[in-house]
Amino acid sequence: MRPFFASLGSNVDANHHLDQALQALTERFGPLQTSSRYCSPPIDGKGADYINQVIRFETEDSIADVVNTFKTIEKNLGRQHGQKQVSIDIDLLLAGDACGIFSIYQEKTIELPHPDITQYAHVLIPLLELAPNLIHPSGLPLSELKHSLLTNQATLQKIHS
Repeated sequence: MRPFFASLGSNVDANHHLDQALQALTERFGPLQTSSRYCSPPIDGKGADYINQVIRFETEDSIADVVNTFKTIEKNLGRQHGQKQVSIDIDLLLAGDACGIFSIYQEKTIELPHPDITQYAHVLIPLLELAPNLIHPSGLPLSELKHSLLTNQATLQKIHS
């Protein structure tokens, strides 16, 4: 069993969609550790604010199987890619010590660790709640990556713990 971390976000009936996603993820992977929920503006400044959360779970599943599960849950909860309104978005952030580019499905790939960890407060701050001592593959503790964020931490509001 290896630990997986994922980021969840929604800007449409967000708490409802996050709760439904957590239920589906728990049914599939078993017990989850969950961060607090945070409200943040959309990265492009257009559309409704997002509610974001990070989860941790353990599984023996492959990275591709985990990501495919995420995509199935997104589809079941009405996710339509390319839209400003996002019912649910689930992104794999970390899979144990996996580092590199991984094939997931239909010639699509995923980069791990996910680059958003070092770029966005709505990903890094909730991840730090669950793994405050985790070391990024760059060799830096996650806690030291806060200075490199592209988004302002001040725009992140903790709303649920």
